[in-house]
Amino acid sequence: MASSARQRIFRFSLALSVIGLLVIAGIGYSVLTADDVADATSEDYYYPWENPRATAATADGDVWSGRGQQFIPLTGLTPGEPLEFSPEGDAEFSGVYLGPADAVDERPIDVGYSRSSTLLLVPTAPEMTIWVRMRTAADWTVTVRPAQIEERTGTVSGIGPMTFRYTGDATAARMDARGGHPPRVNIITANGTKAERSESGQMAWTLAWSDTPTAVFQIDAYDDVSWTLEFLAPAGGVDE
Repeated sequence: MASSARQRIFRFSLALSVIGLLVIAGIGYSVLTADDVADATSEDYYYPWENPRATAATADGDVWSGRGQQFIPLTGLTPGEPLEFSPEGDAEFSGVYLGPADAVDERPIDVGYSRSSTLLLVPTAPEMTIWVRMRTAADWTVTVRPAQIEERTGTVSGIGPMTFRYTGDATAARMDARGGHPPRVNIITANGTKAERSESGQMAWTLAWSDTPTAVFQIDAYDDVSWTLEFLAPAGGVDE
């Protein structure tokens, strides 16, 4: 009887030891997995470029596939030539930023947020990095390619929405609109996106932007709203 009891105690102790080893192994695996995930996305870093273990997304031509806050390294860019950042599926980024390719000495430019919609970016160097922020560690796919945008100078008129690239010297313009609601104007430059909207619902107002070589205008207007954007000549010069 005593021998049988000792055997049962031995088997019970052995079982506890095995279970303990399995628990320790499971914890170790979880820690390693968490570290691996932290390389791609980490809630410990509000801005993704602050993560010292940030990893790059995978490229297939113009299509990039990543997870969480992985970054997109771009090369072969033409400074001043706009790019399209187009998410696929239901990917939602709470922030999209464009910065230098090397170590970040200053905060990258905030180009907006994207809920499955296309953003426009203006690079300032041949090599740059797109950083994305997500609230989850979800997988995502985006296409980054040169934007096909019509170039315009002088006075531009239209009905409803329009996107165009301005190539003149002006840094201010006069918006005159007719219709139900004044349009919203997004001005995309190398300094990011600036949203301009009429105060107090006025249909005519003046808008301004920073002096950069490239300015892309997105006119967000209802289909029945007609508008004219007259670019104002800079002081001491004439805008053609």
